[in-house]
Amino acid sequence: MWTQSFFPAIARAVSQWRLAWLFAAANLTEARRVNKIALTTPFLSVLLQVGFLGLVYGALFGADIKHYIPYLAVSLALWHSISVFVTNAVGYNDIANRHLNFTTLSPYTIHLSGLIETILLLLAKMLAACLVVIAIEQGVPAWTNLLMTVIGMIVLALFMFFLGILVAYVFDWFRFLRALLPQLLFLAFLITPVIWQKEQLQRIAWLADFNPLAHVLEIVRAPLLGESLPWTSLGIVIAMTGLMAVLGILVHRANRTLVLFRWVA
Repeated sequence: MWTQSFFPAIARAVSQWRLAWLFAAANLTEARRVNKIALTTPFLSVLLQVGFLGLVYGALFGADIKHYIPYLAVSLALWHSISVFVTNAVGYNDIANRHLNFTTLSPYTIHLSGLIETILLLLAKMLAACLVVIAIEQGVPAWTNLLMTVIGMIVLALFMFFLGILVAYVFDWFRFLRALLPQLLFLAFLITPVIWQKEQLQRIAWLADFNPLAHVLEIVRAPLLGESLPWTSLGIVIAMTGLMAVLGILVHRANRTLVLFRWVA
């Protein structure tokens, strides 16, 4: 299926969503076979990290715990999901190479499978975050805002899908970057409003405004916490998604070469 151009290959992957679902289910089943509590780990990790980090950073920043802990819970759930997806996307070309014998399989079905798996785990993390929101007496978000949250999630999913295509290519072509990925993600974590709120930055609040990842988190975080959908952030994320789609077209053939002729790379 590498003979197809970019968007037909994506359309083929979408038509193979059942197969992508089976790939994702197989990965989750294997994870549960190796570790019996693997499927509950995303849920428990959010609760544990919020419990420890929320109190520590809340005291450090002098934040209002009643507002800060729900913010931190949702932020951590989103950040962990995005960072895990990026980490997995680094190896998508390797997986695509192992499936070359299946000539009807779209190369981007692997990406779709990874996205499905990420969204499923994100839902578990979001459930934990919502329990934190309710426990801290923020109340259940209004249904209208939950609808906006779904819109944000759809845009986030599209953003991650095209991001995964670029990540797979860049980290396959420049393989030395794979060793630097943990450091790159940690740096992004520190400069993205995950453990701190924009209001806490005061004179350097512009750091959040000009941080693309801040807008990616905000389109889901804001409506989930009962705020209105940030239309500016939504527009920025949609624009970034469109840009990555264009870049995907440009690297499609080069990425095909990397997958087909790995012995040269």
